[in-house]
Amino acid sequence: MVPGADRSGASTGFERPVAGETIAGNHSQYRWQPIPGASSYLVRIEEVAGDFVWEGTSHGTSLTLPPDITLPAGRELRAYIITVPRDVAPAGDLSVRFRSGDRMAILKYRTLAAPWPAQLLILIGFLLGIGAAVLRYRASRFESATAT
Repeated sequence: MVPGADRSGASTGFERPVAGETIAGNHSQYRWQPIPGASSYLVRIEEVAGDFVWEGTSHGTSLTLPPDITLPAGRELRAYIITVPRDVAPAGDLSVRFRSGDRMAILKYRTLAAPWPAQLLILIGFLLGIGAAVLRYRASRFESATAT
C-alpha cells in the first residue's frame, strides 16, 4: 500500500479522495461523511506549494469540479471541508492531501495502492501481454520469411 493511502476516510472526513491518492485534474469528484447539523458545505481546494485555490458549495456530501476548472497537473493539493454553520464541525482537521496527475500517474498510484495479490495479478497480466506481443512479432517475421 502507498504510504498515506488511508482508504477508511475516518480521520479526514473525506471518502474520496483518500490521503495520498492521485486523481484526474478535471471533473474530479470529492465525497465526504455527512456532519450532523450542517446545512451545507464549503469545499476549498488549495495547491500545497502554489497559487491554485478553488472553492465550491454543496448541500449534499459530494462535489464535482466544474468543466472549466482543471487542477494543476502533478501537484500536491489539499481539500478542506468547511461546514455551514461553522460551529457544527467536529474537532480536528477536515481535510485531505492528494495529488493531481495524468492517466499514467493515476495508474501508478492505483497499482501501488492495491493489495499485493492484485499487484501480482497486474504483473502476470503485463507479462502475458508482453509474451503475446513477442509471439505475434515472431509469427509475422516467420510469415514474411516463408513468403519470400
